[in-house]
Amino acid sequence: MISKNSALKITVWFWTALLFCPLTAEENRLFTVYNSLYLDSRYGHLIDSLTGDNDEEKLILARAFAAVGDKKSAIKQLSELTGDHIQSAALYCQYDDYKETREIALANPGDSGFSSLAADYLLTLVESHNSFPSIERLQTLALSTVDVFKFKANLILAEYYYENRIPDSSMIALNNIYSDVLTIKDQINYYFLKVKLFCTFRDYDNALENFKNALSVRYLIEEKKSVLSFVVDSLSSALDNKQIMQLIKLLKEKGYYSKAIKSLKGIEPSDSTDLILAWCYLGKRNYSKAARIFKRLTRSPAETITTEAEYGRAICNYRRGLRVKGVTQLLNFTKKYPENPLNPRALFIAGDFYQKSDLNKSINILQKLTGGYPESRYYTRALFLLGKSYAKLGLKNKAALTYSSYNRKDEFADIFDYWLYKFSPDYKPRLKKIVSRYNSSFYNFKTSEILGSSIKDSVFTYDEFITGFIEKVEKFLSWRVKRKRIDEKQLSHVDSLFYYGLIDETARQLLNIYYRNSNLYNRLEVLKKSRKLRLDRVFFKVLDDLKGNLKRQGFSYSRDTWNRLNYPVLFKDLLSYNVNDIDPYLALAVIHRESRFNPHAVSKVGALGLMQLMPATAAQMAGAKEICQKTLFDPGYNIKLGCKYLRWLRHRLQQNEVVVAAYNAGPTAAKRWRKQAGTDIETYIETIGYDQSRNYTRYVIGDYFWYKRLWPLEFNK
Repeated sequence: MISKNSALKITVWFWTALLFCPLTAEENRLFTVYNSLYLDSRYGHLIDSLTGDNDEEKLILARAFAAVGDKKSAIKQLSELTGDHIQSAALYCQYDDYKETREIALANPGDSGFSSLAADYLLTLVESHNSFPSIERLQTLALSTVDVFKFKANLILAEYYYENRIPDSSMIALNNIYSDVLTIKDQINYYFLKVKLFCTFRDYDNALENFKNALSVRYLIEEKKSVLSFVVDSLSSALDNKQIMQLIKLLKEKGYYSKAIKSLKGIEPSDSTDLILAWCYLGKRNYSKAARIFKRLTRSPAETITTEAEYGRAICNYRRGLRVKGVTQLLNFTKKYPENPLNPRALFIAGDFYQKSDLNKSINILQKLTGGYPESRYYTRALFLLGKSYAKLGLKNKAALTYSSYNRKDEFADIFDYWLYKFSPDYKPRLKKIVSRYNSSFYNFKTSEILGSSIKDSVFTYDEFITGFIEKVEKFLSWRVKRKRIDEKQLSHVDSLFYYGLIDETARQLLNIYYRNSNLYNRLEVLKKSRKLRLDRVFFKVLDDLKGNLKRQGFSYSRDTWNRLNYPVLFKDLLSYNVNDIDPYLALAVIHRESRFNPHAVSKVGALGLMQLMPATAAQMAGAKEICQKTLFDPGYNIKLGCKYLRWLRHRLQQNEVVVAAYNAGPTAAKRWRKQAGTDIETYIETIGYDQSRNYTRYVIGDYFWYKRLWPLEFNK
């Protein structure tokens, strides 16, 4: 048995080896010892135990502080170093301190092939922000076998060749890049450069295709402004009418209404273009302009345009506060055009509107929707509201008949069967159907509690479970899948990148290996490596894909194993360090649902990082007027602010389901729904007025319960 003091000495020994010399077989052995002792990294233990008496310990502490999102303490440790180390340059670069990065990288050219490459790479990042990097250095990186270095160098070289009017060389450089391994910002630059090159070659169809790819990359609008401006101001003038319409429809679909409106001014007006213009103004919430155009188009000779204009005019009135007028127009629309595909949405808006003022009228409308459009996306919610309306009027039998008519075998079936039981205990046998579906849903969990179903309580940790799972998979694959070894050089590059503190590059290099190896054995090796290095983003991506591929190969899962694989415990150490007085399982459930453990996740509305924080909310939690949005992609810092926001909401709203609803839709709306629903958790969730917020709250609360049930030992003190 190793004592805690011995364990700490081994930890320091490991980090000293990792930080100051190449990885030998013995050091890899120490790496394994380190992971067996500190399976979840335990940054808090390192921070509390190390004194920082020498450069080795200071670098360990700096990396630990950086990991948990404590920039101030990390910089303090770095400033006290007596020597220049590539690892400290990497941390300074992470914090955008390019002056320090440059000085250290220049003073430390490296004593090995990889350390020289790492220094060149950091200098390239610094110079690309201030001027143009050395061509000689770029060519060295472009020829290296480290893919993340090579791809970055080729992207900068491609930009250089384009600026110097050598388009063929620029395209060759781009063709040496695997875009999925670039940073998200570089992916946009990659597609933007392709747009410009295809324009140079007058291949406008490919230019539009790459513009579409650039818009599909989920990142901040600031990063896309130059792409949008180029396409709208320069490219559009070279397009024919068909291509212009493709561009405008793409801009409208992606929500770039102002750019679409600007593009429309460059083509000859017609009823078709005016219809798009009206929808763009509606998207911009300029209801008066949209309404005027829609009204004029209702007199168009083209029936399809007239029909859509009448519908648009009704939506416009509804959105600008003329609710009764808008709903009346929508109902008239459904009567006038009984076969129109827009009818389900029109009926749903009207039926939902009358829920508060006239239940009988709401019932009549919802009956038309559920009876006439059973395949529409509004059917499920309409059927639920219909049953709920019957129940409010005391018509329990009709409510039960309505809910029992739902015959799909999806997660929403759990809702209907559970609410049947809520109407009357006589429907308790229906609960067995919920359990038999194996959905890891909120209602499945609640049902298992009522029935006392045998969901195994954990007597082991998540890491112990994953170790056992990997062993079973290795045994399963040993005689089914032909083994093809991963290039050892590429794997050694992963270790070296981690060794030099280039954590994001480590993750992208490992993902590159994963993308290039479809062999299940090799993908399992990537899973093991990501676990060893605690690259949770990569681990989740690989595990999520691997479990489905294994199932298709005939690997059998028990229900318990499948549930546990669906609820991974990742970023555990960062949560333990930051949760303080909030439930860590709630924060874990938020991360699981918000970002699927992707630190670089970005929502359509601009929420960022693991816990999907809006910049304004993050700034409020940080006590600042504004916040650098890049910092929200730092897992430790994002979790720190996200947990602080959960704590702030919890203090004001108390109940977890109300806190989760407020996290998504804001405290004001969450409190309003609590007034309407009372304290019953299921009633509260189904009372939430926004579809997205209701589904979100149901999922997160379900995840929260499942996490607590499946992994009760994870956050024991």
